[in-house]
Amino acid sequence: MRKSLIAARKFFLALCWPLLAGVSFGQTTVSSNSVNFGNVALNEASASRTVTLKNAGTSVITIGAIGVSGSSEYSVVSTPGQCESGNTLAASASCILAIDVTPTSLGAVPPSTLTIATTASNSPASVSLSATGVPPTALSVASVAFGNVVLNEASAAKTVTLYNYQLTAVTISSVTVPSQYAVSSTTCSATQVRWR
Repeated sequence: MRKSLIAARKFFLALCWPLLAGVSFGQTTVSSNSVNFGNVALNEASASRTVTLKNAGTSVITIGAIGVSGSSEYSVVSTPGQCESGNTLAASASCILAIDVTPTSLGAVPPSTLTIATTASNSPASVSLSATGVPPTALSVASVAFGNVVLNEASAAKTVTLYNYQLTAVTISSVTVPSQYAVSSTTCSATQVRWR
């Protein structure tokens, strides 16, 4: 009986090993299945976002093609020594990939997918990308209605927020309103507006 089992095992290995020899048993995982850049100033590159690719398997894997399908507004940022085509990842090792987006029109950037091909058995790894193109600066509201106000009395104050969606500060030279209105208080200094 024992000899029969040994013979059967040898037969199986002789038959199947040539098929299994070229198969990688690596498994990859990504730190996030989606990346949302939020609001990004029109025609300006966003801050880079990173995705970590990990070899969660037990064998070395090789990284293949890396690209974005969907919109050309997204781009993969070079990260020397990290996730680059041709590099290898040992078991339990990881590497970092950076992506940015430069919206060319207002509104949602077309849905896109970052794809990382490897020799792992679950290749390719993919991450969905999203972003919204907005003006470089914008006010929180387009108009302000004070409603009925008692004659010769000041109304309750209304708040308007100025947003800077650029990565660099903008300088405010002045804040003006028509003569019958007044700026009662402001945090908009003559230096910069925050980036949201």
